[in-house]
Amino acid sequence: MALVNHAKREINAKIVYCGPSAAGKGSILKAICSKLPPGLRGALRSMALQQDRMLFFDLTHPEGREPDGYRVRFHIYTLTGDVTQENAWKMVLKGVDGLAIALDSDPARQSANSDLLDEVQTALHGYGKNLDEVAPLVLCTKRDLPDALPMEQMRESLGIGQRPLVPVSATSGEGVMEAIGELMDAILDNLEDLGLLLQSTVSSLRDLCPARQQTPIPEVTDSPVAAVALAVEPPSDLPAREEFRDQDKPLISVAGPAEIDDTGALQVPLVLNCCDRSAKLVLTISFK
Repeated sequence: MALVNHAKREINAKIVYCGPSAAGKGSILKAICSKLPPGLRGALRSMALQQDRMLFFDLTHPEGREPDGYRVRFHIYTLTGDVTQENAWKMVLKGVDGLAIALDSDPARQSANSDLLDEVQTALHGYGKNLDEVAPLVLCTKRDLPDALPMEQMRESLGIGQRPLVPVSATSGEGVMEAIGELMDAILDNLEDLGLLLQSTVSSLRDLCPARQQTPIPEVTDSPVAAVALAVEPPSDLPAREEFRDQDKPLISVAGPAEIDDTGALQVPLVLNCCDRSAKLVLTISFK
């Protein structure tokens, strides 16, 4: 698990990007750094690991105001180029809390993908762990290749099971923030499950993931018909209509940012206030 420094009130968590050579691991780390606010991350550094080369940086959140709350710092590592040492990945994976396995979508690199998966699982077993214990995420890199293998075909041929696959392109930046955002989310959830009080500003790390950021309301053109559904659970003890006073008139206000769900419908959270009571509503708008 993550290292907890009670004296400094700081938790250090480790994320490792594994993958075969030329899968784009180093490019992914560079893409992440280019998208992160400089004030939240350290410099991207390179260090020799005997014959191999390690790339790494750290990432944290602004200092919070809670004196008893723990600050969380993530350390992100990968090995670049051809990994020549037999136990190189095992050394890097020591103490890992979150693992991103970058698999090459190039049809000619599937054997290298398989070898890498075997090596990672063997390394984790050496520490008495398995993939499910380290918040694993499987990335399919080079999705912009014209002959990129379908992700489901990669799943079947490599025996990945039902783990989620995230399409990633380091050159375009597609998927890189979603991936690290999911890893940080899983690790932070694990820390909170342990009962550790985290500083409130840790939420800024969760917000780095584009999926958690406010989705802009789409511009509607040539769409005259919109289906609107309102899901509401009103208070059960509201007075009858004839008993309403002027001050009892219902007031509806927006309760948060609008989001688009998996079906493309717009979800708008609302709050109904009436007669000193309130109820939550969700306005669903789907354009046809």
